[in-house]
Amino acid sequence: MESKEPSGGGNKPFFKKTHFTIWYFLIAFLVILLIQNYFVAKKAEDVIPYSEFKEALRAEKVKDITITDETINGVREMEKGARRFQTIRVVDPDLVKDLDAHNVKYTGKIDSKWLTNILSWILPLVFFFFIWRILFSESGQKRASCPSAKAVRKSTPKKRRRSHLLMWLESMKPKKN
Repeated sequence: MESKEPSGGGNKPFFKKTHFTIWYFLIAFLVILLIQNYFVAKKAEDVIPYSEFKEALRAEKVKDITITDETINGVREMEKGARRFQTIRVVDPDLVKDLDAHNVKYTGKIDSKWLTNILSWILPLVFFFFIWRILFSESGQKRASCPSAKAVRKSTPKKRRRSHLLMWLESMKPKKN
């Protein structure tokens, strides 16, 4: 009896190829938007003008604040109870005197922006790296009409082998009649 071999020669790929459709990306995008909306809505912080903050300070409705380079965050008394607020910091030389006069607890805070600074440099590099990998992979070379290294080795004698990039560049030159 003859044993039949699998049609693929018995070689199974180590990783199965998965086909993604636009629907996967759309669903993932919507899920991320929902999660972000949940956390933003949960924060519940009023954004008020600086003049309204100063009025609440004079009326002694401000309990405590945190001052950063750009904003002032704090808690103020409202009719419904204590409520968090945020205002854009304005240059006010008398702010600390006013806070001390109304017995408001205040602290300073330095915003750490190292993560955003690092990501603003790394993400574009990663993006361009993946574009480079796609263009210079074997399938990408077919798309860019650049011959693969194997094809160059087969078509060129050993003595005259050059890198596939040089061969590609030479093939792009206009041909003389």
